[in-house]
Amino acid sequence: MNKPLYEQMNIIDKDYILSKLEQFLLEDSPNGDPTTELTVDIEKNASGSIICEDECVFAGEQILNALNDDFQISIFTKDGTDLQKGQKIATLEGNARQLLKLERILLNLLQRLSGIATLTKKYVNIVNPSGIKILDTRKTTPGLRLLEKYAVKIGGGYNHRLDLSSGLLIKDNHWVASKENFYKIIRDYNMKLPLQVEVDNENQLLD
Repeated sequence: MNKPLYEQMNIIDKDYILSKLEQFLLEDSPNGDPTTELTVDIEKNASGSIICEDECVFAGEQILNALNDDFQISIFTKDGTDLQKGQKIATLEGNARQLLKLERILLNLLQRLSGIATLTKKYVNIVNPSGIKILDTRKTTPGLRLLEKYAVKIGGGYNHRLDLSSGLLIKDNHWVASKENFYKIIRDYNMKLPLQVEVDNENQLLD
């Protein structure tokens, strides 16, 4: 394939990952975790393993690596690996309270990203013989765009534009709301950003 039109999410900044995890923790425990605080000693350490529940393409190695300042982590697989049910993904050891607070957030995130990578790879494998490439869209979960696009890349897909500011994509809604000199505007565009046009029929293409 020619060089991708847009930046590809091969690496996610560690500080970005940690900031997202802080956001998710605040959402899930805005006033602490009274259940854990009541039942688990503040000094207690614990360990836990992440086990694959079904066959999938794993996506989330960079998420786990971002936690290595707070936990002792052993990771037994890599992004893009085909996992089998029951396969151990990682073990984490550290403060028990912190582990229990993070557990559900981390599992939800790994499940979602691995699900996206798995489905992406399924479609990539289907179209590979034809030379067609699978690209993602901006139809992402609010707040998870970079992570979900990273999962698409892990699954063998390609990232389309990250946001509205990254490039021009003229679609049916723009045709409907267009100015009278719409075609001239497109032809005269000076290509400061990538420009793509979706068409619904041959006449639009010829115009």
